[in-house]
Amino acid sequence: MAMHLYLVANCNNCRNVCVFKYMGPDIGQVEIAELCPTGFQYECGACHQSRRYEREDLRMERFPFPPPPGWENGF
Repeated sequence: MAMHLYLVANCNNCRNVCVFKYMGPDIGQVEIAELCPTGFQYECGACHQSRRYEREDLRMERFPFPPPPGWENGF
């Protein structure tokens, strides 16, 4: 089964996993610095609290499913 890469971070308020960007099928090593802005504001979909995220807050996660139809990246 093909795995799919997403750029994610945990919300500091509710610990929900916020998915910022779909990176595509997992085909090898990807550098986060190449893929996102230095810092950005994002509102958690679960608790609706907005906070600033830095590159250091982000990590890559692998999931066994592609994004749903109509998916839009957070930035």
